[in-house]
Amino acid sequence: MCENEEKVLLHCAAGIHRTGICTYTLLRWSGLGSKDAFDVIRGIREDTANGVGEWRIQLAEVNIV
Repeated sequence: MCENEEKVLLHCAAGIHRTGICTYTLLRWSGLGSKDAFDVIRGIREDTANGVGEWRIQLAEVNIV
């Protein structure tokens, strides 16, 4: 995504839970650190950052290889 400057659109009904965790996971897989990935989400949409939930972030962190 980043190397080719491609764009990704993620969407679900409210754009909070699934969108937030999918975005977070993709950002982490792309090489961003956890704080930077979350900061990107917060910069895109505050409601998504607030609604994604710490437990989802922790679940993603356990499964990021």
